[in-house]
Amino acid sequence: MRSTADNARPKVIVAEWQMDRHADRTALQLAEAELHIWLAHVPAFRGKEHALREALTQEEVERMERFYFAADRERFAVAHALVRSLCGRYEDMPVERVQIAADHRGKPELRTERRAGKLAFNLSHSGELVAAVFARGRSVGIDVEWIRDIPEWPQLAQQFHPVEQKLLHAAAAGKQQQMFFDCWARKEAFVKATGEGLSRPLDSFWIAEDGEQGIFRVNGEGAARNTWTILDFSAAAGYSAAIAFDQGEQQIHPVFLRV
Repeated sequence: MRSTADNARPKVIVAEWQMDRHADRTALQLAEAELHIWLAHVPAFRGKEHALREALTQEEVERMERFYFAADRERFAVAHALVRSLCGRYEDMPVERVQIAADHRGKPELRTERRAGKLAFNLSHSGELVAAVFARGRSVGIDVEWIRDIPEWPQLAQQFHPVEQKLLHAAAAGKQQQMFFDCWARKEAFVKATGEGLSRPLDSFWIAEDGEQGIFRVNGEGAARNTWTILDFSAAAGYSAAIAFDQGEQQIHPVFLRV
């Protein structure tokens, strides 16, 4: 990934990840006022199983092999190889030295002695798409959702806040399912960013557009409105996608670049 961000206009940069032995040894720069999103399409990695496996720890290989379906094993390998490879590049260390462990809430984090500008990441996958977001000095979350026909979505939407349920039911019938997945992705990205996951009831907060298209804020129980920002982004056709992050000391402006 090549950043074109300048100090006056921080950017959210989106790139495709492709396993490459030469590139995977090249250090990556990530400024504290940037967010980097990496995407990977699982079918593109078929035939590269050996290279993917080499990037995993033994514990990850064992977890992968416990999946019954080949598609689940493929998705796991791509997702975890992506995270470990990119963590190594951002920290300028061999992938073999990358250590990832769960924090006190169970959220995966990079083990490092670094405090200032500590690397943070989050991972999501759905269907045939893997996505990860990286940042420094701030908490981040990401979610991608494969949009497919789910007849029971109205029942699932009952988990949402009443404000969101009202908006869903007021929408045109042809747009409701898309809105359901969009809403789910935003809420999932937020609870992943905070580290609470689904231990936080989804009806305890709602996410509303903040006057600018594609920028959303969190409202409700325990949510400081200006602390967290949620952004939609274009991941791939047929997917809803969102990132969430705390503003921290460096304000992020939602200017998206694909590189």
